[in-house]
Parts: sequence; C-alpha cells; structure tokens
Amino acid sequence: MVGNIVRVYVAAALLFSPLFVYSDQEPLSKKEQWEQMEEKVMSWGDGLGLPVDDGIKDAVIALNVLGITTSASCGGHLDRALAFPWIDIHLETPEILKLQEESRLVLEKRQAESDLLEKNTPHLSWAERWDLPEVQKLLDVSEECRKCSVALQQARQKHLTPLRRLLEQFYQSHFTSYDRMLVLSNDGIGRLHSLGGEWQDSRSAEERKVQLREYRAEMKAFTAFLKGRFFQEKSTIK
Repeated sequence: MVGNIVRVYVAAALLFSPLFVYSDQEPLSKKEQWEQMEEKVMSWGDGLGLPVDDGIKDAVIALNVLGITTSASCGGHLDRALAFPWIDIHLETPEILKLQEESRLVLEKRQAESDLLEKNTPHLSWAERWDLPEVQKLLDVSEECRKCSVALQQARQKHLTPLRRLLEQFYQSHFTSYDRMLVLSNDGIGRLHSLGGEWQDSRSAEERKVQLREYRAEMKAFTAFLKGRFFQEKSTIK
C-alpha cells in the first residue's frame, strides 16, 4: 500500500514537474541589455549599405531598448538627404498591415463603382450623376473607405502613443524654442523629427548649418532623457 502511494506521488511529480521548473539564468543587467541592442543596431544598414549615423545611434538604441521599434533613421546632413535628424518608427504591425490591406481593397472597390457609374452614364456630368439612384452605392462605399481610414489612423496612433507620452514627459521639464522641438508625425510614416526641419530648404547655407547643429543638440537631449528612463526602470528581461 505504501509502495503504491509512493508511486502515485512520484508519477504526479513527474507529470507536473515542467510547471515548476525555474530558469537559473540571471536577468540581463541594464548595461548588458544596452550593449546587446547596440550590437544589433550597429549591424543595420540603409539602402546604400551605410550604417546607422553615429549622431543618431544612441537615440535609436534607447528607443528600441524601451520597446519602441524603429525602422530607419538619419542624423541629418547638409550635403545630402534631410538637413535635420529623424527616426522612423516601425508601423508594420499585424493589426496595421491588416487594416492597410482592408483599406486598399475598399479603395479599389470605390474606384470600380466610380468607373462603372461613369461608363453607364457617359452623357452625364458628375453633377448630374449625383441625382441618380445608382450613386448611393458609390456613397456607401465611400463611407466604408472613410471608416477604414479612421480605423487605420487610430491603430497607428495607438502604436505611437508610448513615444508620444515620452515626448510629453520630456517637454514638461525641458524648455526649448518652437523650431527646435521634436514632434512625432502620424501620416503613415511615424517619424520623430525636428519641427523646424521642414524649413531647412528655404534657409541660407549658414542658417542651415546653425539649425542642423541645434536640431542635433535637441535630439541629443531627448536621447539623454530616454537613457535615463531606461536605466532607472526595473529590469525584467532574461
């Protein structure tokens, strides 16, 4: 009897033992996490095979270790590309890709309805077509397009919210000019960039040089803020 009981307990222990196996691996320190991400970032390259700019590298590392995945970046250049630093946030999540595809299909459907209406009423102007019963189908599809566009915009906003909150927290205690301020666009790209950067093309060579230096300084200040947040947070990565 005792032997049977022992065997039952042993069998139960073997059955449920995977539930109680704990890893003895120590969590990575913040320094190790940073170094690991730095090694990863340094392996990235752009379309020309060029590595991440030194001036923007730490910002890219900081965002990624904080869970904000980036897709492209540049430190800003006077002789090529854009004369201000920028970082694109990865927006190709499964949810966003699904909504993009739905939006594309609905747009094609709307175009097909528009083409069909035009084909069936070649003698009418578009102003005259709006009085036809058939136009309601086009209006319904157009409303469907609008809803898809809103849903896609909301999904992108949701994905960009963590970075937007970090920017809000940064500017609660960091004061700068309107032109130098970093902003986050939500136009399908999700780009972190200098607000006044878009004015660089209209400035003189000397002004562009001065502004680029200021924009880089602003990105550097934000990077320091991000690094501070990361190294102060409790480590949970193993």
